[in-house]
Amino acid sequence: MILTIVVPCQCALRTTLVSAFLLMPSVGMAKQERGLQDVTAMLATILEKRQDSGDISRVRDLEPAMILAAGGRADRKGGTLTLRFSNGTSRAYINKGDCETLLGMCQAFVLIAFVGTADFFMVSEQFYERNRCLIVDSRTGRETELPDIPYLSPDGDRFLVVNGTDGGGAYWPLQIWRRRGDRAFVQWKQTDRPPNFAVAVTAAEWTRHDRIDLTMVSVSRRQPSPAGFAPTRWTATLTFKDGRWSMKTLTEP
Repeated sequence: MILTIVVPCQCALRTTLVSAFLLMPSVGMAKQERGLQDVTAMLATILEKRQDSGDISRVRDLEPAMILAAGGRADRKGGTLTLRFSNGTSRAYINKGDCETLLGMCQAFVLIAFVGTADFFMVSEQFYERNRCLIVDSRTGRETELPDIPYLSPDGDRFLVVNGTDGGGAYWPLQIWRRRGDRAFVQWKQTDRPPNFAVAVTAAEWTRHDRIDLTMVSVSRRQPSPAGFAPTRWTATLTFKDGRWSMKTLTEP
């Protein structure tokens, strides 16, 4: 799946993000919940409009708003991003190389979210043509590495990650992570998939904290050549019930 970020009216967006990400305890609950919704929507937009799974360079343009929203908990000086934690410690994330070139060897860190109500920073760790996401607890500094930028649940406690490839362009498995204390762990991972189809998730939406609506595109492997592949759009839901997640297809490929 190839994605590209589109950032219309960047100045206005920065202003919106400052209010959306400034989720401090002194802010009223309704405003905090609204801000978390804006964070969730922003991450979903990044993922759905990104055309290259490794190129999120335009997210860097939004980082100044994230730093401002962190209220002194984060700053950048050149190639160094510094995060400060409630326990009095801090950590420096230092860029190495240039991910905009074809040299291949690079590492860059970008602050893409500060969610004060859920006590974490979200940092994109970028490499050449790929990236992963660090969930950094804002109290202790403990890190959890996610395979990619996640779709965030409405309560801020769960992350849906669309990750990996089976060698044929299929992005599997889907993963749901959940935060506990200052860390996150895999709560569910997709282990099966349609055997005759390569699948790419094109959109995902947490409609509730226990339900996710998915839109996917499949191409049949039954055709004799790639030229004969027939892309098909299909939908599914992930629901949490009786202590476990399950997937149900609504339209078949």
